[in-house]
Amino acid sequence: MGYNINLLQELLDKIELTQTQRKRAEILYTNICKALKETGLDIDFYPQGSFATKTVVRPFLKGKDKAYDVDVICEVKSLDKDNIRPDHLMSLFQEALDQKGYAYIQYDKCFTVEYANQEGVDFSIDIIPSVPESPIMISRLLSLTAEPQYVPSSIAIPDLSGATATWITNNPAGYRTWFENQVRGFEKRMRESRNNKNAGSIEDLPEDKATNLLCNIIKLMKRHRDVFYSRKSSDLKPSSIVISTLVASLAPRIYPTENEGELLSQIIEQLSYLKNYQKQVESYGSSISGYVISDIIVRRGNQWEFKNPTNGLDNILSSWNENPERANHFFDWITKLTTISQELTTGTMTHSHRAEVLSDSLQLELPSSSPSEFQVDNHSVSSWRASL
Repeated sequence: MGYNINLLQELLDKIELTQTQRKRAEILYTNICKALKETGLDIDFYPQGSFATKTVVRPFLKGKDKAYDVDVICEVKSLDKDNIRPDHLMSLFQEALDQKGYAYIQYDKCFTVEYANQEGVDFSIDIIPSVPESPIMISRLLSLTAEPQYVPSSIAIPDLSGATATWITNNPAGYRTWFENQVRGFEKRMRESRNNKNAGSIEDLPEDKATNLLCNIIKLMKRHRDVFYSRKSSDLKPSSIVISTLVASLAPRIYPTENEGELLSQIIEQLSYLKNYQKQVESYGSSISGYVISDIIVRRGNQWEFKNPTNGLDNILSSWNENPERANHFFDWITKLTTISQELTTGTMTHSHRAEVLSDSLQLELPSSSPSEFQVDNHSVSSWRASL
């Protein structure tokens, strides 16, 4: 796939946000949050998830491209978690949105505002109320989290899904910083490796080349996941945070190649090894298995465990324990991704055949001289409400 970098980028361009579209999304959520502040809510606001990590791809479901999702944390710094109920916090935001005349859909953890045809695309903005996490919880997190230096930015988010409203501990700001550091670390290793190979010669890597490598792999995997699960008519697909955290966690421990195909192959090889866990009650570390993934994801007593590096209370694979079919579907997807990777990197395949394989696996038309047209379904928007 390294020799198909232009093709891959042209295909990804069809499902990525342009700079203009990204700026438009920022304006949309900034206007909402400024309006909320005008009602008296003392909020800090910032994006979370794929928009924050710059790994956004257009959502795809049931054979159609969907509106872009943008998750925005609205943190009320002036409120103490111990002195306000989660349902009361949600009510404050509901009243503020009503006061400013916004049309929205309320869910258990957020308020969704939809915008049609903004810079040629549709956006779904999820406003997520929150307050700073309590000192007691922060202290607990510090002892449970693999990267405790990121814990202080933790927040509490209301969850009204149960009979009694509760708080969910989250750390999107800390996660974003961790992710960016992982990417920068990979970029540094790549540059060092390249300089060692070409000491005193050849130009430096283009700006953002290494950063784009990791992010492109994540985008490719996310799009392929969406298409694969849509074709299976399955709603058991892994969340985006599973993919992003897996790739970012592996980044320091895989060879920093500039070749997208080689990089993807390394990641797939590690993920494929996880299938062996299903035959074991307990997993083994890399010193025994020979695979670094076994130090990142563990299995104890038939329970999967993949801790969020910035939130020790968050087991990213908890849904696999609740429904083992999720793990089975994940490995079916990885098997398909392996086949695609092998087809794309074989030396006997023509460029045109590679292009067809890649475009079909991502369900995108091959690049042409004319702009790509999307068939967008504004219904069934995947809100942040469904990402936990």
